[in-house]
Amino acid sequence: MCAYMAVIGDISAPAATLGVMDFSGGSDEIPMIKRTCAGDDELTPSVTKIDADWVQSRGWSGWTISNGTTRQAMLCTEDHAFSAGLSNVPGSTPEDALNVILAAVD
Repeated sequence: MCAYMAVIGDISAPAATLGVMDFSGGSDEIPMIKRTCAGDDELTPSVTKIDADWVQSRGWSGWTISNGTTRQAMLCTEDHAFSAGLSNVPGSTPEDALNVILAAVD
């Protein structure tokens, strides 16, 4: 996990996070994370599943959400789960959080 905070210790300042989990470790949590990423678990109604062809054609899954001043995205490939969050970033969108993940994947 990496995090950037504009002002350390100020939770109202802009912040960004990026996390990744490698599925090769065989953890008991992997099936649950894959279900969460696919939206198979009951997610909040404001979650938007990513149904773009570039995700579906690869067998990937994911979603985005806007919650208060936080924008989040999660994307699962066959081998990894990526999550990103943008908090208190003026003008940000859930797609911006997804773009953080895509920049890391690229």
